[in-house]
Amino acid sequence: MTARKFKIGQSVRLRSTVQTRQAEAGEYRIVSQLRQTDGSIRYRVRSSADEQYEMVVKESELLSSASPGWAAT
Repeated sequence: MTARKFKIGQSVRLRSTVQTRQAEAGEYRIVSQLRQTDGSIRYRVRSSADEQYEMVVKESELLSSASPGWAAT
């Protein structure tokens, strides 16, 4: 089993490639860790700006707040 990079409750941002597919830019929070499918670790994330907006993303589509790619908007 592959180790996960993110924990439930952690703040993350979407990589720019995800933002172009109609996801809002901004901060998200990890709400749950999902089963690994097709070799990809997935998470359910919730927008910090709109607590009702949730989506499922691959681990590779996320940046942690401590990441050098983090840019506050």
